[in-house]
Amino acid sequence: MRKILPLLLLSVLVALPAQAGCYSTGQHPAATEVSNAITAGPQKLMLAAAVNYDASNAKVAMIFDSATVPGTGTIPVMVVPLAAAVSATQPTPGSFSVPVSGWQLSKGISIGCSSTAQTYTADGSANCFFEVCWQ
Repeated sequence: MRKILPLLLLSVLVALPAQAGCYSTGQHPAATEVSNAITAGPQKLMLAAAVNYDASNAKVAMIFDSATVPGTGTIPVMVVPLAAAVSATQPTPGSFSVPVSGWQLSKGISIGCSSTAQTYTADGSANCFFEVCWQ
C-alpha cells in the first residue's frame, strides 16, 4: 500500500502548480502517526488520503481547518472512515473526496487519526499514514 499512495500522489503532482506542497507521514521518522499540523495560513487542499495499519480497530481519518494539532473534541471539516486492516502488512486505504478545484481552508491544514467519528479523539495506537497535497 505504501507503494500505491506515492504513485497516486505523483499523478496529482504533475497537475499541481509549482507553489504546491505535499506532506507524507513517511517524511519524518515515524512510519505512522496520530496527528500533525501540516500548514499554517490559507491553503487549498487538493488531495488527501489515509491508511490504517491497525488490524484490531477501525479508525476515522480527519482533516481540520487549523494551523495546530487538533485537540480532543475538535470538529473536522472532512472525515473518511478506515476499516480495520486485514493485517499489519495489508492496511486499509481511504481517500477524501476533494473537488477538482480544491477545498479552501482559511487557517491551515492539520490531520488526525481518531477513534470516534464526529469529533476528534486521538487514537493512541498511532497506526495511520497520511498523504496531503495543497496549493
